[in-house]
Amino acid sequence: MSLVLLLVILAVIAGIAVVAAGRGEGLSSPEPERSPLGALPADEVGRADVDALRFTLALRGYRMDEVDDVIDRLLAELDRKDARIAELEAPTTAADDDAHDDGHDEQDDRRDADQGA
Repeated sequence: MSLVLLLVILAVIAGIAVVAAGRGEGLSSPEPERSPLGALPADEVGRADVDALRFTLALRGYRMDEVDDVIDRLLAELDRKDARIAELEAPTTAADDDAHDDGHDEQDDRRDADQGA
């Protein structure tokens, strides 16, 4: 009887060792616990989106991966907006500058053509 009990205990310990070593049907990797309020929307980011952010608390502060993702996203959004601002503030072409530098515009040119005809 004690020999059978000993074999059962050894079989249980061996089974636990096999599962712990990753051979067999082990547990799947858990999804990281993330706050649903710790992510930015997929489209443009506004002030209200940033104000609504709430990061998951970790042992020593916030989860670094959540904060890093948000900072990376905000930097990309700022770069995109800076590029758009630079595009809108870019100087006009040289042809446009020459047309406006001589003091005449298209209406003056048409008026002069009408008077000459």
